[in-house]
Amino acid sequence: LVARALAGRPRLLLLDEAMNGLDEGHRRRLGRVLAQLARTSVTLVATSHRPEDVPAGITRAAWVEDGQVRRCPVRQAVARLARARPVPARRTRGPGRRRDPYLSLAGVRVYRDDRPALRQLDWTLAAGDHWVVTGRNGSGKRTFLGLLYGTWPAALGGRVLRRGHPPGTPLDDIRAGIGLVSPELQAEYDAGSTLEEIAVSGLRGSVGLDEPATPAERRAARRALALLDLEPLADRRPREVSYGELRLALIARAWVHEPGLLLLDEPFTGLDPARRAQLKAALTRLARRGTRLVMAVHHHDDVPPVVNRRLHLVAGRGRERPWPATSRR
Repeated sequence: LVARALAGRPRLLLLDEAMNGLDEGHRRRLGRVLAQLARTSVTLVATSHRPEDVPAGITRAAWVEDGQVRRCPVRQAVARLARARPVPARRTRGPGRRRDPYLSLAGVRVYRDDRPALRQLDWTLAAGDHWVVTGRNGSGKRTFLGLLYGTWPAALGGRVLRRGHPPGTPLDDIRAGIGLVSPELQAEYDAGSTLEEIAVSGLRGSVGLDEPATPAERRAARRALALLDLEPLADRRPREVSYGELRLALIARAWVHEPGLLLLDEPFTGLDPARRAQLKAALTRLARRGTRLVMAVHHHDDVPPVVNRRLHLVAGRGRERPWPATSRR
């Protein structure tokens, strides 16, 4: 999409959180391109929630808050973003592993468009496990989450075992115990629904609502929105809130039926530092209530303190690595 914007050789380039969803290598690559552009006649205007995502060569800055735009020195703006970043909490380890895992994969392969996306993957989600999934863009993180949700089937020869769901269990029954948040889901939202109705749709496993929500459904939706401090925005529609607030509403949608497993694909995308801290705290509370977390991230400091295991993917092959990571950037 950045290449698309550059193809017309613009005089003014507007970038809204352009680094979102990029792994470290791709962020460096895009950063070099933007630094080169900053030395040309192109005027660059970029938004950022993270200090490391501010392009090199930026000469002016503005801080936007409550609809007010205030100019400030670039160093001051970057320092303010850095100060807003929460200090990682002490991480805790879950209870011992059970012999009967909640979910396990053995020799799993997944093909997408006739190409291998996951290769000979062995993995177990046991009691007390909360996983972070890492890897470069294209390594298979999204396919892995889709496999757990049932979007992508395992190729012949691989085994996917789910506690309480013998082979042949209908997919709708499996998904009843899983919540999912992904960029694709955000792209498919119903623009005419309120945030409350979006949360209600999680109870029905739909994108929109065919029938009005019942009072019980509305109460459940309000509880889920309140967990993320979104209840004051319950009557607003997606185009009346920010990208990050819509992402939080989709997380409320994923949790509204209190699933046993929550799958999160880059859940912190579009969130400012305060909202990121709030979401980390909310996910920690959910995990301590018994919801298992499996989340794909590019920024290690986004990971909640309850996460205790890491799956690192390289070209579709997975390897468990220590977590917390021994080195942090």
